[in-house]
Amino acid sequence: MALAARLLRLERQTNLEVIAERCGFQSQASFSKRFKMRYGVTPGEWRRG
Repeated sequence: MALAARLLRLERQTNLEVIAERCGFQSQASFSKRFKMRYGVTPGEWRRG
C-alpha cells in the first residue's frame, strides 16, 4: 500500500486501474476497498491531497 500511496501522488496522470495493477491488484474495486481500509480515504481523495 505504501507504493500505491506514493504512485498516486507522484503519477497524477496515471489511471487508478493501472496503479492498482502495478501494485498487484486484479481490479480497481478491490484496490480501492483495501486502500480505504488502510488510509481512511479513497485513492482519488488521497491523490487530491
